[in-house]
Formats: sequence, structure tokens, C-alpha cells
Amino acid sequence: MESRGFVAEGHSINRPPFFDGTDYPYRKNRMMVFLRAQNYEVWRIVEKGPIELTGDEDQWTREQIRRVTLNYSAMNMLQCAIHPKEYSGISMCKSAKEMWDKLELLYEGTS
Repeated sequence: MESRGFVAEGHSINRPPFFDGTDYPYRKNRMMVFLRAQNYEVWRIVEKGPIELTGDEDQWTREQIRRVTLNYSAMNMLQCAIHPKEYSGISMCKSAKEMWDKLELLYEGTS
């Protein structure tokens, strides 16, 4: 019967690991692996920050749009993984990196 709890927790390769504010080191590691597995470029956006493009959006190439979209993909994955009570801490963030850094600060503090 205990194994049912393990399965119900949501260990899916298609769904981001859920974070409810508990066991941050474990959840952080799982999310890092999940993001890398979805698209390594998405993880790089979380780690390094979004690609900033200037100029008229109507003039952007498909490649530029694809690269900008990586940040929104990462933000979406992080938002889908977080409990509503934790969401308020990151809801105003403008990038996936900012969200990630804010969660680290909230749950790991400063070193």
C-alpha cells in the first residue's frame, strides 16, 4: 500500500515535480533534472537568464522568437510545479532565473 503514495506523488516524466514548500533540496534537484530533460536550453535560461532582444518584435527572426520563448517555457514549468501558497513569492518575477533565484533565497538563504 505504501507504494501507492509514491506513485500518487506524481513521478511523471511529463509533469514537473511539485513543490509545496517542503524538502527544498530534494525538490530543487528534481526540478533541475526535469528542466534539463525537457530542453537543455530551457535549463540554461534558468541558470544564466533570458536572452534579451531589442528592436521591433515584428522584425524578429524565427530563431530570435524561439530563443525568447525559452524563458516563458521555463517560467511556465516552474509555475506549474509550485503550490499556490508558494506562488505569491515568485508571482512578480519577470524571468525564470529570477524565479529560481528567489526560491533559492527563500529556502536556502544567503551563504
